[in-house]
Amino acid sequence: MKKLAAWTVLVLLLVLPTQPAGAIIGGSLDDTQHGYVAGIQQPDGQGVVFTGVAISPTVVLTAAHAVVRLESATGSDQAIVTFDPVADSAATWYTGTIHIDPAFNPTVPAAGDYAVIVFESPLPVTPATLPGLNALELGLRTLSATPLELLGYGMTTLVPGTPRPDFTSGGTRKVDSATLKALKSQTLKLRMPDGDQVCVGDSGGPSLIGDTQELTGITLGTLGGCISSGTVTQMRVDTAAARGFLGQYVPLP
Repeated sequence: MKKLAAWTVLVLLLVLPTQPAGAIIGGSLDDTQHGYVAGIQQPDGQGVVFTGVAISPTVVLTAAHAVVRLESATGSDQAIVTFDPVADSAATWYTGTIHIDPAFNPTVPAAGDYAVIVFESPLPVTPATLPGLNALELGLRTLSATPLELLGYGMTTLVPGTPRPDFTSGGTRKVDSATLKALKSQTLKLRMPDGDQVCVGDSGGPSLIGDTQELTGITLGTLGGCISSGTVTQMRVDTAAARGFLGQYVPLP
């Protein structure tokens, strides 16, 4: 019980507005270009909208720390998902069941921070493509020279005169450019253009190779608001650890 309580406290710090998690300050509105990128919310429509990406007709990938917050807040393993560019009451929402990587440990950075939301019926989108095993390492030279796209439904503006996110500005899908900064064993670091940031609500948002639908990673959460450094840390989706979890729910390349 003590361990569970500690996990709950840390997760709340990661995703509640008082201690922001991961959103895009800068970039541009995405509209329908990346229709497989999802906005995720509690079944009651409350809480901060965060981000995921469809990886099969019935599975959406996102960050474990974000869906744990949903389960803690609602006492349920259900989440609602939309693929509309604006995640509001007028959007079309789909209800699915949360499954969290057993390796997830919020006290250890980047430990199994994967979750999926599984749906009984196919979703109305063409899913993104998962890379093969260790594809980022095998294609590192090409990846380093290739623009990446970063997406999220998080906060899009700051409170004027402050570094704090404006919590009324979330829920709209945005896209920004990024380049590879570093590749680690379980994570990758991306560099955003000058002045652009990730902020509250992009947790679980994907990065994609160029204008393809091939995933490279999903955004981790962060404490303390938007990341003014312009560096984004993501969980890789091509590692043996990631594939060991995801392979339970989707066919792997």
